[in-house]
Amino acid sequence: MAKKQTASNPNAAAAAARKAAKATQPPAAGASAEPTLTDAPPGSSTQTKDGGTLTVIKDSTMPKDFKFKVSDRPVEEIIESRVLFNEAHTSVQIEKDTPLEEVIPILDYFQGLAGHVGFFIGDVMIAASDRFNERFGWAMEKTGRAASTLRGYEATARAIPPEVRSPMLTYTHHVPLARLHDVKDIKAMLKEAEPAKGRAMLTVNELRDKVNEKFPKPAKKAGKASSGKKKKGKAKGKEIKPYEPTDEEKVAIDGLFDAMKDANSILSDKVTPNGKTWAQLYLGVNKAPGMDNAKKRALLDALKSAWELYQKVSFKLGY
Repeated sequence: MAKKQTASNPNAAAAAARKAAKATQPPAAGASAEPTLTDAPPGSSTQTKDGGTLTVIKDSTMPKDFKFKVSDRPVEEIIESRVLFNEAHTSVQIEKDTPLEEVIPILDYFQGLAGHVGFFIGDVMIAASDRFNERFGWAMEKTGRAASTLRGYEATARAIPPEVRSPMLTYTHHVPLARLHDVKDIKAMLKEAEPAKGRAMLTVNELRDKVNEKFPKPAKKAGKASSGKKKKGKAKGKEIKPYEPTDEEKVAIDGLFDAMKDANSILSDKVTPNGKTWAQLYLGVNKAPGMDNAKKRALLDALKSAWELYQKVSFKLGY
């Protein structure tokens, strides 16, 4: 992980100075302060889409005499001296004098973050839960965080400690292994999923199938056989506990919600949900027993996205 930037670190100080200089530099006369598209690199082409211009990069054939070696400089130093984050941490800027040998480690660094962010969230959850106990849960509820989803990340991170995790596989690969109790079994399955000479990396579904095959889930206990006779007296209704999804299901549900949001943004026509139907859904969720306000808000957001998406698809594509 990248080291914390301090004044005593020369790389961090230099990066901070460059960032401050760029922030105070006024735009050229007549230039817009808004970000603009960069010039397309050689070998690229442009396409018109949705009224805008999209740059498409096509890689040329690598010459046989091309020589290249990745920098052996520590990636922490490369990130501190070459990469600048914007204030919202939604984009990065790479220094113009960054050599190609250091660009590849930067790329690997961010790809690694994307693949393992679930563990980062889980590790934060573990630290906060162990330190603040129930106060942390109250804080999540007070601020409307999706506690059940976050607890799923925590459970996976607790089940698979840092020294066991595979850097070659994504967080999602590790999720099916969280139910295994033996660290040796977890390590063996991770090793089997990793890419090797002459063998591609297993997909998450392939790994899950292998885990279920080698470590079958225990069968559910059968209920007591009924005599068929009706019992006298007023039957008491059984209290049905809310279903708690597994870690795998939580990851899949999060992906589904994100996909619905993406689809809604692509189908840009604004559609207001049918008033009568939406009112029924809204009242139904608010009257649902056993749900706190945070869960109700999350469910309503999901239902609204799904309903808007359905109406857009129906209107545009005739489904």
